[in-house]
Amino acid sequence: MWLRRGRAGPLGSASFALIWFSVTLMPVLMVASSVALVTLFALDRGLSLGAFRGLWAINVFTYLFVTLTSFSLDPSTARTAWREGLLFPGLISLAIIVYACWPPLVDDHLAGALRDAGIDPNGALADAALLFTYVWLSTSMLAAWLVKRLEPVRVLGRATPALVYLVGYGPLLCAITAAAYVKEVQGKEMVWEKTEKTGAVGDVA
Repeated sequence: MWLRRGRAGPLGSASFALIWFSVTLMPVLMVASSVALVTLFALDRGLSLGAFRGLWAINVFTYLFVTLTSFSLDPSTARTAWREGLLFPGLISLAIIVYACWPPLVDDHLAGALRDAGIDPNGALADAALLFTYVWLSTSMLAAWLVKRLEPVRVLGRATPALVYLVGYGPLLCAITAAAYVKEVQGKEMVWEKTEKTGAVGDVA
């Protein structure tokens, strides 16, 4: 079916294949991005920083395009789910986006605050913060999985909605896709969960 428009119709178009494989391979692409950035950091810190800003610049464009297009296509849903739409990448990723787009805004204010607190903003602390932003692309999926595991916990589960906003719905969907990889490798049978009709509601009515 892929790339065979004459046989598969619109599903065989190049644009559909691009969208499909981008979504399906997103966990692999996120892990590969983190590995590449960390490797570049070990080889050339300056080069890795330039690649990092270029990568997140693409993320900014994609985020704005997808979000604003979705809002314009379905205004009624946008009015009720605008918060989820804006926070789809997660607050941590949005903070990284801000840093990638406007480094002086973060560096000047944050570095000044750290100096006032008696902390050197350069050196090991700067490298640790930079490495965190590099690995967050992939570890965000692990964080989303941990949030999902936290949901059934009686007391801590109440924090799940706030933690999802922090981690992001995007990493959560990528974690679900990664879990599907594992199930496929394990050869799990694909079955649909069905609701058994007992007629209890009808009896009450």
